[in-house]
Amino acid sequence: MKLKFLGTGQDAGVPHTNCHCDICDAARRDTSRRRLGPSIAVYDEGQRFAYMFDASPDLREQIEMVREEVPEVDRKGPVPLSGIFLTHAHLGHVGGLWFLGRESVEEQEMPIYCTHKMGSFLGYNYPYSLMVSRGNIELRAVQICGRLELEGFSVTSFPVPHRDEIADTVGYLIDTGDLTVYLPDLDRWTEDLLRIVRNVDTLIVDGTFFHSSDLERIKDVPHPPVEDSVKVLTGSKPRIIFTHINHTNPLNSDGEELEWLRSRGFEVAHDGMIIDI
Repeated sequence: MKLKFLGTGQDAGVPHTNCHCDICDAARRDTSRRRLGPSIAVYDEGQRFAYMFDASPDLREQIEMVREEVPEVDRKGPVPLSGIFLTHAHLGHVGGLWFLGRESVEEQEMPIYCTHKMGSFLGYNYPYSLMVSRGNIELRAVQICGRLELEGFSVTSFPVPHRDEIADTVGYLIDTGDLTVYLPDLDRWTEDLLRIVRNVDTLIVDGTFFHSSDLERIKDVPHPPVEDSVKVLTGSKPRIIFTHINHTNPLNSDGEELEWLRSRGFEVAHDGMIIDI
């Protein structure tokens, strides 16, 4: 099976709206440096299935990125996805669902896998509630720490400490025989999280900020800086790939921070990157 990075930016991507820092202007000049909103796809071309994890505001483009790998998926709606797993309710992870509604493709019963709290948020708030009532999306409850069996692989959710103003937050353990964790957003490392991630095969993890000084208001939007995560995760088993990169993060450039990270065996994802899982 394969995993494709559909978007590796923080919620609003790179370049960031109305920002003219060196990183954002470089991404405007060179589209290979841009980052769409955070999302991955897990797929099998031969079995004709593809699952998306998180629905970013760039969903329209990301659907086409999935279609490049799996032109046909066994389902009745027009979108080539077998379902979408949601981690939480922030902009970059749920905003793209609107493209499944009547103003766009008028999708038919797209399975949306999420926690009970997340499902309640979608079911009771416009525009998502309209898509539920029209049958564009079909909510399927994910039990926290429950295992869901799919076509030749399984997905298990686990709780993640993050800003839960709207709903709760989970990460996902994807078991294809090898174990992959998708953990794009967290506020801090806990012993419970470390027990989950240290012995998997691949860890895709929050790399929003490199330094704690990347953003003046980091206390309002806490994420463990990459340099701190490296200290915590050094010596762990998995291949570790950072994603959810903010436009302020120096890992967007080919500088000493990127060289430092790679020299320690860690990686930074880029849009369109494909790995075996």
